[in-house]
Amino acid sequence: MLARLRKVTALIMALTLLIACGGIPGDSLAPTSGEIDTNLTAKADPLGRIAYVSDDFQIWTVKSDGSDKRKITQDGANYTWPGWSSTSDKLSYSSFSRGVAVGGKALYVARAHGTSQVQIFENSPTNKPLFRVESPLYSMWSPDGEHLAFIARDQEMMTVYLADSSGLMNPRELTQGKSVSIDWSHDSESLLIRRETDLLKAEVNKSSQLVSVGTVSLKNRMSSWSPSSKMIGMIQPGLAGDVLTVSSATGYLSRQIGSVSGNVAFMWSPEGDRIVVGESLDNDDYLLKRLKLIDVESGKSRILKEMSIIAFFWSPDGSKIAYVATGDSGENLQWRILDLDSGTDTQIARFNPSHDQLIWYAFFDQFGKSHQVWSPDSTRLTFAGSLAQEDAQERSRIYIADLNDVGNLRVLGRGHLATWSSQ
Repeated sequence: MLARLRKVTALIMALTLLIACGGIPGDSLAPTSGEIDTNLTAKADPLGRIAYVSDDFQIWTVKSDGSDKRKITQDGANYTWPGWSSTSDKLSYSSFSRGVAVGGKALYVARAHGTSQVQIFENSPTNKPLFRVESPLYSMWSPDGEHLAFIARDQEMMTVYLADSSGLMNPRELTQGKSVSIDWSHDSESLLIRRETDLLKAEVNKSSQLVSVGTVSLKNRMSSWSPSSKMIGMIQPGLAGDVLTVSSATGYLSRQIGSVSGNVAFMWSPEGDRIVVGESLDNDDYLLKRLKLIDVESGKSRILKEMSIIAFFWSPDGSKIAYVATGDSGENLQWRILDLDSGTDTQIARFNPSHDQLIWYAFFDQFGKSHQVWSPDSTRLTFAGSLAQEDAQERSRIYIADLNDVGNLRVLGRGHLATWSSQ
């Protein structure tokens, strides 16, 4: 497990180097034309549905009780990284080629019922893989479900593209490379793009014109919109070190709300009134060592936890923080739930994450925007891996943890990755 934790650090370091180095963009292939059937609607479930990657790398969706299981992908390829649209009626996902050095990666969209698979994008076969052979494209739906922004590898760089969800439009290139994070505004009209130390805003319906909204620190893993999209949070260089600032949507009005130390990740609360900040405290360390809660209006802060933390996620109702921490011995990870009102800190599971789950945690502040660990009602979590008490050779499973029945983990099946729909 220690080797896997080192891999988390290596992945984040690789990301930082990619930002700093750059390269020459390559060419992309035109997408396959097609049309998605829009007459079907997903059946409502109070707990939402779960999309997961099965043991044989196919995409399935299922209700949280394990019923109504549906296969989304078509046979003949390996697939991963399913991402729900905000209305939970569509899924994006990536194909990949195992055991080859280049090529084989494409981005698809399908209805949540498993119909009308449409190829949106295909990587050039000459492009190098992103971090590893199997690594997919990263995609993020606009809140209205009409557009899909995604990051693909072009030679030595990562480039942001924009496509409509029907697959009828050739993806538009929004950047010239070196882009590592994206975030949609609530009204779906603007896309926030971090490119090296430049924070840019693309107006989607205005020829995707890029406008600068600020300069960020290289220690800032991701900048993001507030839930209302009235403010932008970012880590910026200050006179005495890096600081967390919030600015207007244009970037012209900015104020400092707290100092930060080392490499930093943060997430807005669902209401947008608070921000949880994770700090490594050391510029050479990529594991977070402290979590603190900052009130956006007053700037007042309090320390929540001081321990080695890999990832953290707000519950949809804003009452809890789920976080992944290293175990006492460093041999496995812990899922823990921190209740912000009572201060209660509860261990949910000790586990060894799957390979793709570990990548998710390494870049959780980005994936937390597009892939959900929480059920919509904030009562359950899903994750992939093997439990600490299981045989080390045991294959990864998809687990559901019910916070109302702590310690009783339910298995959905064997698989590599899972994400909850938003409704």
